[in-house]
Amino acid sequence: MSQNSNTRQRTGQTDASEEQPEQPGENAFSRPNFPSSLYDSRREHDACGVGFVARLDAFASHAVVDDALAALGRMAHRGGGSFGTESADGAGILLPLPQALMRRVWRPLCGEPPALHGLGHFFLPADDNARRSMEKLIESTVTEQGLRVLAWRDTPVRPEVLPEQARASMPVIRQLLVGGSERESGRPDPGTDFERFLYVVRRRIERAVAEAFPAGRTGFHIASFSSRSVVYKGMLPGAKLAAFYPDLADRDCAAHFAVFHERYSTNTRPAWRLAQPFHCLAHNGEINTLACNQAAMRMREPLLASPLFGDDARYLRPVLDADGSDSAMLDNAFELLVRGGRSPAHAAMMLLPEPFGQTFVMGEDKRAFYEFHAALMEPWDGPAALVFTDGSRQVGAMLDRNALRPCRYAVTTDGLFVLASESGVLDLPPARIARRGRLQPRRMLMIDFARHRVITDAECKNSVIYAKPYRHWVRERGLTLRDLPLPAGACPPAARNNGKGRKRESGQKAAQEELLRQLHLYGFSREDVSDILAPMAKNAQEPVASMGRDTPLAVL
Repeated sequence: MSQNSNTRQRTGQTDASEEQPEQPGENAFSRPNFPSSLYDSRREHDACGVGFVARLDAFASHAVVDDALAALGRMAHRGGGSFGTESADGAGILLPLPQALMRRVWRPLCGEPPALHGLGHFFLPADDNARRSMEKLIESTVTEQGLRVLAWRDTPVRPEVLPEQARASMPVIRQLLVGGSERESGRPDPGTDFERFLYVVRRRIERAVAEAFPAGRTGFHIASFSSRSVVYKGMLPGAKLAAFYPDLADRDCAAHFAVFHERYSTNTRPAWRLAQPFHCLAHNGEINTLACNQAAMRMREPLLASPLFGDDARYLRPVLDADGSDSAMLDNAFELLVRGGRSPAHAAMMLLPEPFGQTFVMGEDKRAFYEFHAALMEPWDGPAALVFTDGSRQVGAMLDRNALRPCRYAVTTDGLFVLASESGVLDLPPARIARRGRLQPRRMLMIDFARHRVITDAECKNSVIYAKPYRHWVRERGLTLRDLPLPAGACPPAARNNGKGRKRESGQKAAQEELLRQLHLYGFSREDVSDILAPMAKNAQEPVASMGRDTPLAVL
């Protein structure tokens, strides 16, 4: 298609499967969250503070973790938390596995960790019987995949620092260390392949728990399961994260970057599992096209295939967690694309594309890239600032095309990069600042730790755009509206005004009735037709409109 596909997302429709009752044997992980009251979790949209701290020289130090925690402590919401000033809706930090801390805490439990290992960070039910059952199920799923269960560890926590409501709902928090399998060790890139393998294993664990506990997954969540990174998060203020997790205050907890996030309850219900960061990203904003994104993903799931996953692809369905927030589902989609072989920049460009219609000034190769991917992925539209990472090698940020979320950064003379959605998250003396800036609409930046530098938007995108012959593919294989056959009973354009229209009145009336039926069936309103579809057909461009009435009052 030659035009951006955002318009059909605005209808906000889901497919009919959302209204069907649960069938016996249905995977509970994919079950929609039906409202039992006026509150409906499907209508939640996160509003958050987000950022990251990184060293361009990739030198791991505890100072980076300290800086991230200090920045997180200053992200407190201007409007307060959902349960008063002492409560909060969730905060967290994502950082590369701190190897010095790992060796020290795991040696007494299982000896020296093997070269290829992964760390799982689990939220488990407070009920002892349910927790033990889940742990056995997790262990059996892990061993079935050829991984070795090395040891469990109770994550050190201090519940006394939690607000009362968070302490009452606190899950049991444990870590699991697993050893790599022979299946992965012989591959050309064992690190990437093992990370992809752990992603599949995690999805199998989530699926197994959902099927074994059909009454619900209360208290169960996998915060991270990776050979590269770990996520510490919870339903608490960001300023108390290190007090709750002593690991983060340990001097051996060193990292070359850290992503941080605080969740605000402007229109959400707080929950431990919905705190961010998620597995690959942290998101400030909301996804206004979420229902259509879910429907489109369900439609494409039967076709999901990749030589990198092979037969394991069937365990990745459903891709989106129906019980997650809009940010959680965005992370689901991003992670699938990255583990499926795309770079983080490539995945971000697919999910948050630039407008690429013919009226926009853009190179033809870039336009072809977006046009090609419009057939693969609908835009996840909404005001958004995104921080994302592959876990160790790159960390980046991007604004969507609306740019309604601020994102500012500073680079110091000693190679520290600080990016956040708020100003003043760290006290940096002016003499130490080499450069300041802000992320522009539709732009991204990346920190490449292998090359020890910041990669600009043009370089990020050009490396993706020119990696494949998208322009040739679109020209040779692309379809436009004029290429599509006319539906049965439609009047060819050349015959509409040739004087024979009266003879076809009855047929056209039947066609109009059928068209009206189809519009009702698929949820198109009269407003959609007159304000969106008709201008698109007339002007070959998606219309731009504002919410509400913006006519000034007469007195003004």
